[in-house]
Amino acid sequence: MPSGKILIRIATRESELALAQARCVGSMLLHHGCETELVGITTEGDKILDKPLTEIGGKGIFTKEIDAAVLDGRADISVHSLKDMPVGDEDGLILAAVPERESDRDIIVLNQPMKETEDDNWGTAHGREKKPQIPDDLAQVISPELTIGCGSPRRRAQLITFTNKLEPVRGNIQTRLKKMVENNWFGLVMAEAAFNRLNLNERYEYIPLDLFPAAGQGALGVRCLKSAGKIRELLALIEDKESRCRAEAERSFLKALGGGCHLAAGIRTAITGDMLHLEGAIFSDCGTEKKLAFISGFPENAEDLGRSLAGKLLDEK
Repeated sequence: MPSGKILIRIATRESELALAQARCVGSMLLHHGCETELVGITTEGDKILDKPLTEIGGKGIFTKEIDAAVLDGRADISVHSLKDMPVGDEDGLILAAVPERESDRDIIVLNQPMKETEDDNWGTAHGREKKPQIPDDLAQVISPELTIGCGSPRRRAQLITFTNKLEPVRGNIQTRLKKMVENNWFGLVMAEAAFNRLNLNERYEYIPLDLFPAAGQGALGVRCLKSAGKIRELLALIEDKESRCRAEAERSFLKALGGGCHLAAGIRTAITGDMLHLEGAIFSDCGTEKKLAFISGFPENAEDLGRSLAGKLLDEK
């Protein structure tokens, strides 16, 4: 390593998506004079694949072992999908950076090509003769006879009114896509951020979904020791102010609801001008009931706004 370079060891899961996310953080740190190396960790959530997350129980099943590597000195920082992180702080650690956020949308990755229309310009740009025709209404895409791979309670509760053929699916992205093909499902629901980070657009078409996303979806969370002053200074350089603000509001909302990834709840946030806007929803398991609430305020009050939004939904129950 060149003289003067700081080496930062990054603890991460070993799935392709997690490694891509860790390398993304490593690339950001490289711009600030840091060298990085990855420390691969297998988590409890990676080991237990034959049960849905709701049956495994417990918080931090994708993060606990990774954070432990920072606490015991095997790594300097840990990188997580923010939506996987427990809403409470880990003793001794701090959420030191939330880099610029990717898309927070959900999508359906298609197993079969969509209906095609002629468009020479699109074909030239993409090396194909035809382009997919994107429907304007979800009801045009999903019908009761179509089987779709879909794991999370939040997504299932929002899609079950369109089809009850929602097959539970666990594992890394490649495993899920393989199951989609092998079982001849119509498609697979996943986060657009994961699709983009793995450059899957070269292999699959997809349809964006108008669903309420999970708290923190599309964002990364970088943790380090509270006492690691120099590391915290470096991580502050890759922080994105708007992404942090939205993340604080969304995590505060989820914490106030008392939930984690098992809760059928979602939240949208946006900053326009000097205002932070939040829209939250809670769904019944069967998808027949939906409670909505809205709130806006100043970004510096993000956590209070998240709690207030949750309070509105809880008051309606």
